[in-house]
Amino acid sequence: MELALASNAPTRVKTKALNLLPDDFNLPLTQMIVTPYIPVPGTNGEEWDRLESSSAFDVLVELILHAEYNGTIAPPRRMDSLDLRASALRVFYVSRVFVLADDRLTCCRTS
Repeated sequence: MELALASNAPTRVKTKALNLLPDDFNLPLTQMIVTPYIPVPGTNGEEWDRLESSSAFDVLVELILHAEYNGTIAPPRRMDSLDLRASALRVFYVSRVFVLADDRLTCCRTS
């Protein structure tokens, strides 16, 4: 999870890391704290800054919605970016952290 969400590894490596998680994994995404990286603008990926620490769940949702690094390095609709986002969506789905019940988003599992 750390490799996929909080590293400057190549997109394909991040995708593979997410795809290797089993369908029945039991990671507490809301409790796991990660510190993601983001490239410094104008350095062509040579320099990286750490962002504020946040839950793996929050970083996963950000990745699904806004693509890797918010699309600053690669366009969000490029094939490898879409593959990464699809893999992140699979992890979100199989984690079953939240479910929709009675038009409300509620937690069904905390660990």
